[in-house]
Amino acid sequence: MAFVVHIKRINGMSLPVERTVVRLRLKKIFSGVFVKVNPQNLKMLLIVETYVTWGFPNLKSVRELTLKHEQAKVKNKTIPLTDNTVIEEHLEKFGDICLEDLIHEIAFPGKYFQEIS
Repeated sequence: MAFVVHIKRINGMSLPVERTVVRLRLKKIFSGVFVKVNPQNLKMLLIVETYVTWGFPNLKSVRELTLKHEQAKVKNKTIPLTDNTVIEEHLEKFGDICLEDLIHEIAFPGKYFQEIS
């Protein structure tokens, strides 16, 4: 699992690079996303290497990022994840009922990593 941050403006970038940035869900500058490290994602990171920075976070970093900045999209509304009831309502089908379950699923990618992230 890696954490990718968009660090440069995309003015004048080629179409494949722009599409890759969108596929990585990094539309805004200084936005970040957790991604699984696999051959396909590594190729995408090589395509956008001048516009992003990435690394491997530890559990403490994942916990801090999640507690401070995690948001969820529910019915086209973005809401902060400060309460376990939102997580329990919408992620119970994936086996996550609290914020600690969510942090563990992100830090140690499991079967539902893509849906949860």
